[in-house]
Amino acid sequence: MVGLLSSMVRADLPTLSDFPSDCLDIPFSLCLGGYRSATGDKAHTGVSQSIGQNNLPKDLVGLWTFDDMFAQDQSPNQNPIRPLPSFGPGFDGRGASAAFNFSSDSDASSSSSSSDASPTAYSINHINAYQSSSWTISMWLFVGEPVVGDFRTILYKGSESNPGPHVSLWPESRRIHIRLTTGNDASTSIETLDSNSNIMIGRWSHIGVVVDGKLLSLFVNGILDTVKLLNRPPQFNTDPFYIASDPWHDSLNCFIDQLAIFQRALLPTELAAMGSAAFPGLDPSFYSLACMSCPVSTALEACSSEDETPTHLCTMAELNGGGLIIARVMGWINSIHANRIFALDDKAGLMYDAATSNMTAAEQQRTLGVGLCCKNI
Repeated sequence: MVGLLSSMVRADLPTLSDFPSDCLDIPFSLCLGGYRSATGDKAHTGVSQSIGQNNLPKDLVGLWTFDDMFAQDQSPNQNPIRPLPSFGPGFDGRGASAAFNFSSDSDASSSSSSSDASPTAYSINHINAYQSSSWTISMWLFVGEPVVGDFRTILYKGSESNPGPHVSLWPESRRIHIRLTTGNDASTSIETLDSNSNIMIGRWSHIGVVVDGKLLSLFVNGILDTVKLLNRPPQFNTDPFYIASDPWHDSLNCFIDQLAIFQRALLPTELAAMGSAAFPGLDPSFYSLACMSCPVSTALEACSSEDETPTHLCTMAELNGGGLIIARVMGWINSIHANRIFALDDKAGLMYDAATSNMTAAEQQRTLGVGLCCKNI
């Protein structure tokens, strides 16, 4: 058998360095069929297994799962990341992710300071399929170390004077910061959007950036974080995407998995499904952020029963049933923001907070905290 296999191997086969430019092309599908029963009789003549291309979501123009050794684009455009990144653990414990800016001579759990050496510029070349008036970029992100000093790039397309978009993390707080050039060739401006959420260190978070005409939306872990109506439509550029580092900012020590680009604005339900793994066993759509660093009256007003989806300020039972976990994971309550969270008393329907329960109404109005809304059921 060894001799037979050896004779089947051609001496002029390309080496790994030649891939993926030179590879075997099998159109449509590969069929494997015909098998024998335990008695040796031929059974189910003509039955075969077809191995074909994976199903892909509608309008997907870029997909990097990092589960193959070449970081290939799994979409029909086949636009790989270059140079080839290192690999780390997948976000769901299966497959692999891309490891950016970890020390090459240590384990991935031990990170080096990004200022010790010039970061490698990992990039994805521009293709015309990325130019659309509506688009979505989604990914899973694992931040490996504190963010200090300067903004750290997650994804950057364009130049310093013409970002389109630039998705980064604020230093210290790790809030998501988006810069986007809007307008036309005659007149442009840079508009920004900042998240309410703070990306946690040492935990996978799902990020979705959606542009639909002039509407810019940011989803974190499948939850709509913030929305901005831009003054003008975003401007296109033909520069590459930089991943986790760029020529103008410090690099980000991180894992990235399931990076995807869509040529349309994904629906909130689609992004909720993508980010649902961030909250196993919970329904994040039941909760939403009312306000941060706000008085009780603002939290009550933000949770309105008159909305299309009626809500109320969460009770303590609802917070203990999962709301506090979601608020902590989303970074709505942490060491940077006040840890006080407002709630309704389960029985009396009155405001309850351990620090404000004995305060007068005027004192409560001056006391700031975080409010969460819960759906009316």
